Amino acid sequence: MLSITHMRQDKEHDMIMATVKDTRVSYIVSAFHLNEKDPTYRCECREYESDPKTGCVHINKVIDELVQQKVIKPRPKNTTVSLINDFASDLAEDTYHYDFEKTERTPYELTYMLMPLFVSEADRKIAISLQIGKVGKTHYVIKDIRAFLKAWENDTYYIVNPRLTIEFKDILFSKAHQQILTDLSELARMARIYDTNDWSRTYAEEKQLTLTSEMMVRILKQMPMQLASFTYQDVSYPVQGFYENTKVPITLNHQFVEEGISFDFQEFEQLLLFEQEQLVFFDGSFYHFSEHTIKPFTIIKKWLKKTEETVHFVLQEDYSNFFSYILTSLEKITLIQLPEFEEMEVVHHPIHTVIEIAVIDNEHRLQVTHYYNDFGYNPFFDRWTPELSGEALFIRDTYAEHAVMRILEQAPLHVKKNTVLVSAKASERYVFYKYIVPLLREHAEIVMDESLENIITEMPVETYFNEDSQDGYVNFSVQFKDFEGDHSKSLIEHILEGELVYEDEEGRLISLESEEALALHALLRKMRIKPADWQQNQLRLSIYRALPLMQNRETQIHITDQLHDLMILMQSGDWDLEKVSEKLTGGTLQPHQIEGYSWLSLLSQYGLNGILADEMGLGKTIQTIAYICSLLDKYESFEPTLIVCPSSVVYNWQNEWSKFAPEIKAQIIDGNKVKRQEAIAEMKENQIYITSYAMLREDLQEYRQHHLGCFVLDEAQSLKNSRSLISQAAKHVKAKHKVALSGTPIENRSDDLWALFQIILPGYLPVLTQFKKLPPAEVKKLTAPFILRRLKQDILSDLPSLNETNLSIDLNSEQKRIYMQVINSLRVSLEEDKSEPQQRMQILAALTRLRQICDDPRLILEDYQGGSAKLDELLRIVTETAAEDKQMLIFSQFASMLPLIGQELEKLGIPYFLLDGKTNASKRMEMATAFNNSERTVFLISLKAGGTGLNLTGASRVILYDLWWNPAVEQQAAARAHRIGQTKDVDVVRIISKGTIEENIRDLQQSKLSLVDQILPSNEQKANININELKQLLFNTDKLS
Repeated sequence: MLSITHMRQDKEHDMIMATVKDTRVSYIVSAFHLNEKDPTYRCECREYESDPKTGCVHINKVIDELVQQKVIKPRPKNTTVSLINDFASDLAEDTYHYDFEKTERTPYELTYMLMPLFVSEADRKIAISLQIGKVGKTHYVIKDIRAFLKAWENDTYYIVNPRLTIEFKDILFSKAHQQILTDLSELARMARIYDTNDWSRTYAEEKQLTLTSEMMVRILKQMPMQLASFTYQDVSYPVQGFYENTKVPITLNHQFVEEGISFDFQEFEQLLLFEQEQLVFFDGSFYHFSEHTIKPFTIIKKWLKKTEETVHFVLQEDYSNFFSYILTSLEKITLIQLPEFEEMEVVHHPIHTVIEIAVIDNEHRLQVTHYYNDFGYNPFFDRWTPELSGEALFIRDTYAEHAVMRILEQAPLHVKKNTVLVSAKASERYVFYKYIVPLLREHAEIVMDESLENIITEMPVETYFNEDSQDGYVNFSVQFKDFEGDHSKSLIEHILEGELVYEDEEGRLISLESEEALALHALLRKMRIKPADWQQNQLRLSIYRALPLMQNRETQIHITDQLHDLMILMQSGDWDLEKVSEKLTGGTLQPHQIEGYSWLSLLSQYGLNGILADEMGLGKTIQTIAYICSLLDKYESFEPTLIVCPSSVVYNWQNEWSKFAPEIKAQIIDGNKVKRQEAIAEMKENQIYITSYAMLREDLQEYRQHHLGCFVLDEAQSLKNSRSLISQAAKHVKAKHKVALSGTPIENRSDDLWALFQIILPGYLPVLTQFKKLPPAEVKKLTAPFILRRLKQDILSDLPSLNETNLSIDLNSEQKRIYMQVINSLRVSLEEDKSEPQQRMQILAALTRLRQICDDPRLILEDYQGGSAKLDELLRIVTETAAEDKQMLIFSQFASMLPLIGQELEKLGIPYFLLDGKTNASKRMEMATAFNNSERTVFLISLKAGGTGLNLTGASRVILYDLWWNPAVEQQAAARAHRIGQTKDVDVVRIISKGTIEENIRDLQQSKLSLVDQILPSNEQKANININELKQLLFNTDKLS
C-alpha cells in the first residue's frame, strides 16, 4: 500500500519533494518545472533507475496527489500508449534490449571504440577497445581487454581501476552486448593460439583486440551504434550506422571547361576503405558490399594515391569510356550522377542482356547479346560500333556487361567456327546448367529450348535387401526411379566412382548429388565395394557387411521382415532364450549362461559371428559347449568343430567336454608332425577337435583343406597382433561359424579388437589406418552388436567379494644400493650419443633388472646374500594364511623366482605346487584338481603360463608377487580363484616396493584400467609408451630413501 508521508513545495525553484512509503521502505520523489506542460519527475527506486522514461508507481502516486491538490492539471489519457510501447519494444529487441527476468543484477553497458590499423596498404584492419559503466553513467576504459573477456567468460571479476571492480555475477548486459562479448571471447581464444608476443605488448596494445574480416562485419551488424565511435587520424566520429549494399552518400563535383570536364574527387579522399572486409567508412557510417561491387572504390583509391591529386580532367574524346566504365559503376554504389550536357546528345539506355541456349545438331549453342534499347551486340564476336548520328555520347553499362562475362569465364565453354558451345562432357555440362545458369539469371534473361528447361533430373535412390538362399548372405540391390537394367548398373558405377552426374541416351543429366546418392557413395567406398563386385545388378553380401547399409537412414530402404527382425534384435539386445541341448548332461547352465549361449545361437542363425567377452570366471567354456551342442542338434551332419587355445589349457578343454557333454568325444590334435597330419586328414563330421595356437600355425596348410562347421578361438587376445603368424593363420581357416572367447579382448589398444574382427568378421571394420581415427562412439556403434560382455558384479550377486590390497614395502639397504647402481650406470650410458632405438633397448633391459632386484637380487647376482624385503613380507603372509587354514596362489612373472620361494616354503614345512612354462597340460590338470581338493596350501604359478585356463577355486588368497605392465593380465590371474564355484571371499594382495619402478608401473596400470570399459561399450585409443615416458618410469626415484 502506497502513502505519501511528507510533501514540501519550493515555489521559488518550481519544484516539489515528496516522501512515498512503499510497505516498509520510503522513497523520495522529486517533481520539477510544474508550471510547464510536461513536468519532470525522478525517484530513488530501482524501477525508475532501470527505465526512467516509463517512470514508477511512486511517481504516479505523487502525480495523482498533485492533480487532486490542483497543483497541476490532469492530462487526457493517451490511448495509443500501449501501441507505442509495442513498437518501441520491437525496435529495442533488434538493437539494445535488456531482459531483466526479475533479476537483481545491475544493468551495465559497454562503449565500443574502433580504430583502423595499417598492417600494409593492401591489408587494413580494425582494432576494438572497450569502456564499461552503468547504463547512462560514466564509462571507464578496459585496460586489458583479454583479461576482461576471460573474466567475463568465467563469470568471475575484473578490476577496472582502484575504485571499481566488476563482479560479473552481479551485473547484467543487454543481449547485444552479450553476443558481442561472446564473439570477442572466441576471437581472443583463437588469437592466444598464435600470439607469441604476449609478454611484449604496449599499453595501447593491451587495450585493443584486432578484429578478423569475418568478425569485423559480424560485430558491426550487432553493435548498438549509439555506443560506438570510430577514431581516424586522431579524430573520433560517432558511428551513425551500418549498411549493406546501400549507396554511399558521396558526390563527385564537376565543372565544364573548354576541352572537357574537371572532376573533384575530394570526397573519395575522406573515404576509408577496408578492401579484404569489403567495408567502406564514410561520414560516420560503415557500408558493406560484395567482393566485386566494392572494386570501383579500390581502383579509385589506388589511382588517387598514385596521382597525388584530387582534381582530374576528362577530355571530350574520352567521355564515352569514362562514363561507360567509371560513372556507370559508381552510380550503383554512390549518389554520383551523370552531368547534364547542354550542347551534346547523351544516349544512356539501361542494359538488357539476353542469353540464348539452343540444341542444334546435338550441340548446345550459346549466344549472348547486350541490348541498349534497339541496339544489341555480341561481346564474343561483335565490335562496339553503335550506329548513331552526329556527336551523340553513347554510354554503356560496362559494369553490368562485365558481371555477365565474369560468370561466363568460369563456364565450360569453347568457341567453334564463330559459335560458342557448352562442353559436351556430361560432368561439365552438368556444372553449367546446375550452377552457372542460375548465376546468369541474376544478370540476364535466359532463353532456352524447352528440352533444356528440365535437363537436370534429381534421382531418388531406393535400396533393397533380400535373404540369399545360402545362410548368412543377403542380396543387395539399388533401384532408381524410371531406370532399369544397364542404366541401373551404370548409375551404380557412377556413384561408386564419386561422379556427380549420369547422362542417359536422351541427353538428360541425372544428378548424383542428392543426399541419398552421396551417402550411398560414402558407405560403399567405406566398405571397399567395387563395380566388379556387382553381378546381375545386385551385390551378394554377408549379413554383417550389409548391416551398415541396412542401417543407413539417408536412403529409402526396403528389407524383408526377417532382416528387419534381425536389426531390431541387434539394436535392442532382447533375444529369445534357446532350449539347452539334451547332449549337455554334465551340468546346469545359469541364467546368464543360457542368455549367452542363446546370443551365439542367434548370431549363427543369420550367419554372423561374435566375441563372447564375459569377465573371467563367468563360464565362457560351458556357454560355448552348449552352443556347439545346439549346432550338432540343428544339422544332421555338421562339419568338424575345431577349438584352438593356448597349449596350457588344451587338456582343460578336453576335461570340460568330458564333464559337461560326455557323449561327445573331444579329440586333441598334438604329437609330432606326421601324427598331427594323419589326425587332421581323418577329421570327421559331428566331431570336436582341440589344438593349440602353435600347432595351428604349423599345420595351417592341412587345416585349409577342410571347411569347418565351427571354429572357436579361446583366449583370443593371443591374436591381438594382426601381423603375427598365429593371427594370419587363424584368418585363413574356413568355417561356417566362428566364435572368439576372451575376458580381455582389449589389453593395450583398440587395435586388439580390430585384429579379432579381421578373423571373425573379415572386411566389416574399416582398414586399420581409418579405424584408429574413429571416435569412441563410432567404434562402439560398429562393434557392440557382435560383442557380448557381462561383469561378475552385475551377474553374480551371490558371488563372494573380491578384495584388493596394495601392500607397500621398503627395499632393504643392500637392495637399495644395488638398485641405485643400476640407475646411475644407465643414466651415464644414456648421456652418450646414441640413437633412440639403442636407448630404448638399454632402458627396457634395465627395467627388467630393476624389477628383479625388487623381487630378489639373486635373480641377477648368483652370490648375493643380502636378503629380500619382499620375500620376507611374502613369507609372513604365507605363514599367516597357513595358520588360518586357507589356501593361496602366488603369481610371479619371473619363473626363476618360483623355486626361490619354494625353497623358503620347504624350510617352513609348507607344501606347495609349482606350475611354469615347462609344466605339460596333463600335469597342470592333475595339480589343479589336487589343489582344489586341499592337498597342498600354496600354488606357485608363473604369471604367463598359468594366468589363464585354470580353475583354482580352492584358494581364497591371491598374491601378485610382482606387477605386470598390463592390469588385464593380473585380473586374469585373480580370476583363477574368483569365479563361479567360489564360496569364500577372495583377497588379492599386490606387494609393491616403495619408491621403485614398481610404483611407477602401478601408476601406468591405472591409466590403462578403464581401456576395456571404454571400448566395451566404447573406445579410447592409447598410444604406445614413448622413450621419454620410459625414462620417467626409470628415474623417478624421489621416494626411494
